[in-house]
Amino acid sequence: MSGTYLCFRVSALKIHSSSPAPAAPARRGPWQADKEYQDSFVRSEGWLGADGAYSLPLNADRTLWVFSDTVAGKPGGPIAMTHNSLALETPDGFEFSEKQAFTPPDGRGWFWVYDGAPAQQQDHQQLFLGRFENAPGPEGFNFRFVDSWLADVKTGADVEDVEVTRYRKLSELLPGVRASEGAALHFGAAVCEDEIYKYIYGTQDFGLSKQLVVARVPRKEDLMASDHWEVFQDGAWGKSGAVSSLSDGSGKALEVANELSVFPRDGHFWMVTQVGNEVRLLRSTRPEGPFEQTATHQVREEHPGSFSYNAKGHEQEIDERGLLVSYNRNVLPFGELVAHPEQYQPQFFRVPLG
Repeated sequence: MSGTYLCFRVSALKIHSSSPAPAAPARRGPWQADKEYQDSFVRSEGWLGADGAYSLPLNADRTLWVFSDTVAGKPGGPIAMTHNSLALETPDGFEFSEKQAFTPPDGRGWFWVYDGAPAQQQDHQQLFLGRFENAPGPEGFNFRFVDSWLADVKTGADVEDVEVTRYRKLSELLPGVRASEGAALHFGAAVCEDEIYKYIYGTQDFGLSKQLVVARVPRKEDLMASDHWEVFQDGAWGKSGAVSSLSDGSGKALEVANELSVFPRDGHFWMVTQVGNEVRLLRSTRPEGPFEQTATHQVREEHPGSFSYNAKGHEQEIDERGLLVSYNRNVLPFGELVAHPEQYQPQFFRVPLG
């Protein structure tokens, strides 16, 4: 039971001090539910729900969705769990696969999936992974972060065609880079690019507090092969030493979640993140900030034991209603998830960028 429950991540690493409260999201003003997207994730068998929910556009018509802990089966059970899964979105809808796509090559621990970017090779994507393993602690919290990895994946016509071609530890690309004392350092929470660089955002994780950091690689270089990685530190870019947390508009360290999104648009770098029950929209004129908050939205869940975390935007889905934003939803205790796997489906709404 403890091993199964462990897969169901209820973690200070991934959930930023969110507590159960009432309602399907209490959407006020212009932040509106996207029923079409929501209905695409309602399933009667097979893939039933997951968290993570990063989206990687492959071309104008196809998007690869990557998830972390995943439940599959039929509502009411039996329910199986894997540590990650995939879906392919096309004009015809979503094709889900509950099969675990990423496994540490040395067999130690498991991978949760983060953001990614197109590789230099056609039909390849490169995704960031966080490796975790069992550790002493209360049930549901008995794991720890180990290290960060990159995976190169080859895509195909169907979701089952996606295959990992190679893995690489991120520490091999960032030798000498370290976090502040007492923090775990992870990159891959969000990836975006401008005309010159790919920017890889991450977190210094102090437990209940997570602070934003950023690295960069020349845009035309392979993330898994480049020897030109740099991290932002003390107002400049460097190759080794301690990273610096990015700031908010007041000069304080910006507080974020372990999963988020950043994308360039109209001369700004936009960010979506979630702290507690509050989804925050921020922007900056520079990739390294400071990021100033432009709008917030409180989300609530009415199902007993349900809670929300790790909101992010999907920049390829912007229309007259605004940016598509999702947040992860989960439920405790584990038996409640088995009985109501729909509580593990990401929730979708639109956020104006004006």
